[in-house]
Amino acid sequence: MNYDPDAIHEWLGTKPPKRPTLAPVTPINGHKPHIDHPLVRTALQKRLDELSRMGANTGRNAELNKAAAYLGRFPIPRPQLRDMLIDACQANGVLAEDGQRQCDATITSGFAKADKDGPRTLDELNHLVVEVGAHKLQPKAELETLEQDFWNARESLQLIYQAALSRMASPWSVLACCAARILCLIPPAITLPAIIGGPGSLNWFAAISAKSGGGKGAAMAVAAKLVDAEIIVRGIGSGEGMIEAYRRSAKEEDDYIESVLFSIDEIDSLGAMGGRSGQTTMAILRQGFSGEKLGYSYRGRQSETVPAHTYRMTIVASVQPERAGVLFDDAGGGTPQRFMWFPGRDKRITAQPPDWPIDNHSRERILPLIARMDLGTGTIAVPPIVPQTIRQARAASMSGDDNALDSHALYCREKFAYALTYMDGRTEIDADDWRLSGIAATVSDWCRAKAQEGYQSGKHRQSRERGSLRAIENDERELVEQETYSKHIQRLITWLLKELKDDGPLTTGALNRNLQSRDRPRLGPALTAATERGLIALSEGKWQLS
Repeated sequence: MNYDPDAIHEWLGTKPPKRPTLAPVTPINGHKPHIDHPLVRTALQKRLDELSRMGANTGRNAELNKAAAYLGRFPIPRPQLRDMLIDACQANGVLAEDGQRQCDATITSGFAKADKDGPRTLDELNHLVVEVGAHKLQPKAELETLEQDFWNARESLQLIYQAALSRMASPWSVLACCAARILCLIPPAITLPAIIGGPGSLNWFAAISAKSGGGKGAAMAVAAKLVDAEIIVRGIGSGEGMIEAYRRSAKEEDDYIESVLFSIDEIDSLGAMGGRSGQTTMAILRQGFSGEKLGYSYRGRQSETVPAHTYRMTIVASVQPERAGVLFDDAGGGTPQRFMWFPGRDKRITAQPPDWPIDNHSRERILPLIARMDLGTGTIAVPPIVPQTIRQARAASMSGDDNALDSHALYCREKFAYALTYMDGRTEIDADDWRLSGIAATVSDWCRAKAQEGYQSGKHRQSRERGSLRAIENDERELVEQETYSKHIQRLITWLLKELKDDGPLTTGALNRNLQSRDRPRLGPALTAATERGLIALSEGKWQLS
């Protein structure tokens, strides 16, 4: 592969000098040079910027030699790299001492050092962190690495990705909202196969993790456009209120509500609701996740019971990591494991967003919906790898393997796989749906871990702040006590001077007898303070004015 120096300079934003065309590039260690590798780009730009800013008295030869030795380790064609290093030195009218010849010699020496260290392959560069001065190279964003080929795997995912960025929303957040809306369209009688226990419900929960203003509202709006269907969306309430949302107390069965998407704008509201005495919100969430019976067993409320697998419940919650205690503190009950976690922010959102994808007729594209009658009934077909994976994880967990996958996590993944299936216009989960759901599950685990770190960090910060406030309160209390004590001592000194003037000299015992009982413990300090100030003196066992 040949590299045009003019193209490289255009990429760098520098003006190319007039030089002859360079010879073809020889592969380094069997790998063709790859100037667009993120580590190479970062390293090259930083060092060239540093050289361009050098002054006349900054040890130019040493810096140039160091830059050549450093950059020479990367798979950048040496002729182009030599030219760019020289251009960087000339940027401010600075050239190495003794002109071009000395400059070339300095660069050659640096390249020799690089060769001694050994050329690096691209795979090695991915794991290389080189410190030069005060900066380090930054690897590719962790989220983008975890994603692999997810967004390019299917036309439906490409549509969601492009539509999200066009409206400046996180693609993962939009995907979560789309999945929640799609699963609301699936009749509750349609279930996953009974692998552990009974049939599996498609009720599914998503947590969008971001700081306040993290974009859940935008994601919901984009998802509503992509999944254009009538879906009942309710805010979270008490456990009783969630049950009543399905209207099972209605006299006519036709008045029942089958599917509800519960939207939680601030996770604090769930915590406030669940913290009230007698509330059953968290218990209803856990039951709803598995499609269990919801309702009351006591007299007068039986008619409000929602039978198992007769309702669809999906949840999209906005979670600020520092306030995620309502979920993480209930980890023993399995609440956070019942959610799939997605990032609410994405660095790929820019101030120049792309257009919403359009079809051949210049109409904005949306996800196609499957007619209810075409969804089928009963149990969803899954590929053999699904029950195999779930059973292996279950067996490992039952054998005491603490590293085995959480059963809730695989259950979430299975439900999400069906949402991917629907987006692709199908009704039976295949192996590729399961593979893609595995990528999403990895992103979920990563995002949940990040949120948990933020929660713990927030707890520690709050503890420090509380400690600081307590320290300030203690300091203030001590200051007040000291000030009060000083006032008492000053009052006693005034009293001493009057007593000694009127009746002195007096012994300590005589002074003590003349004092009120509350002041007697302070007499000693008052005598010491008055003596130090030269106001009184002790002579032959009696106190007198100085």
